[in-house]
Amino acid sequence: NWMKGKEFATEAELRKSIQDWVDSRPAGFWIMGFTDLPERWAKVVEYEGDYFPED
Repeated sequence: NWMKGKEFATEAELRKSIQDWVDSRPAGFWIMGFTDLPERWAKVVEYEGDYFPED
């Protein structure tokens, strides 16, 4: 997790950190994320909303 161990003194610092991370992701990251959603949703349904291990 990219936020592991980070601490923020203000909400503004947290928001900037999140925005910086979002801005640093290449377009392919978002495309693949959206492309994979139907398969991920199907897995949630298959496991009836329970925890399941990542592939």
